[in-house]
Amino acid sequence: MRVRTVAAVLALVAVALGVHLRPVAATPRPHSKVTCTTPAPTTAGGYQAMFDAKNDLGWSGGDQAASLALPGGRVLWLFGDTVQGTEAPTGGYDLGTRMVHNSFPVQDGGCLTAVNGPDRAEVIPNASNGDWYWPQSALLENGKLVVFSTRVRRTGLRSMDFRTVGTD
Repeated sequence: MRVRTVAAVLALVAVALGVHLRPVAATPRPHSKVTCTTPAPTTAGGYQAMFDAKNDLGWSGGDQAASLALPGGRVLWLFGDTVQGTEAPTGGYDLGTRMVHNSFPVQDGGCLTAVNGPDRAEVIPNASNGDWYWPQSALLENGKLVVFSTRVRRTGLRSMDFRTVGTD
C-alpha cells in the first residue's frame, strides 16, 4: 500500500509539473501561478537571488537540494527539510511558518513556483509509522517522474534524533 501511495503522489506531482502521465483524480497545485519574465540565473549570486525572492507560505527555504531538467526548459528542484512561511525583515519567521520534510519547487526562467502535497504537506507523504522521506535525486523515464529518496526515522525528542532506515 505504501508504494502505491508514494507512486500516486509522485504521479500527481508529475501532472502538476506538466510531465505526461495517465490522468489522476487530484493534482497538487502550485501556490501561485506566475508568468515569469525574469531570465534564468547564470551565476551563483543569481541563483541565490532567485531562491531569496521565493519567500511565501509555499516555500521559503530548504536543504539537501537536487535538480532535474524538465521539458520546456523548466527545472524541478527537490529539497529535504523545507521551511514554508515568510521570513520577516528581522530575520525570524512570521506566524504560520512551518517545516515539512520535502518539497519540489519548479523553476521557470528566474522564478520559482512551489509544488507541495495536499494542505501544503510533503510532496512525498510521511509513512504511516511516522518515517519521512528526503529526496536525493530524480529522473524522467518514459514520461514518468522517478524520485529516489532516503527514508528517515525519529529516534528521540531532540531535533537531531533521527537515523536513515533505507531508501525508497
